[in-house]
Amino acid sequence: SERTEAAAQEAVERERAAERERACGQARGQLVALESGQRVARFNEQGEREFLTDEQRTEEIERTRRFITDNCQ
Repeated sequence: SERTEAAAQEAVERERAAERERACGQARGQLVALESGQRVARFNEQGEREFLTDEQRTEEIERTRRFITDNCQ
């Protein structure tokens, strides 16, 4: 029973690590796009495409950097 619990816990930890790695990869890719200067768009609640302003881009860069610092090795 202890082995089963340990194996289950290990599987959960591996899954969390894999998910964190995927999220970190996405965040790094997003940061590259944001810092490249290319226009970045999002879809609003109505499904319309909106481009980020310079201020929004700066905020998104800071948020993404914080995420990477806090969650990625």
